[in-house]
Amino acid sequence: MKVLIVDDNKTFLMQMKKYLALKKFDVDIVDKGKKALEMMNKGYDVILLDLKMPDLSGIEIMKNAKRKGIKTNFIVITGYGEVESAVEAMP
Repeated sequence: MKVLIVDDNKTFLMQMKKYLALKKFDVDIVDKGKKALEMMNKGYDVILLDLKMPDLSGIEIMKNAKRKGIKTNFIVITGYGEVESAVEAMP
């Protein structure tokens, strides 16, 4: 399974990549939303996506993927417990 992890926390990225690689996942990581948009065309099965990032939010990334017709599964993560953000992230 091919996985892209998008998060601005580099420690989290490295830990998740290491863990998922041990489980035999093919993992790419990126710490910027704009770079994630460029990489999404590689056909990921799952994108693990931080909701809040400095350059582009997870919501914006998902909307952009939908506009481009990219069909993938998103798992949205966040360190913030805002109900509004959670509702907006739902398809």
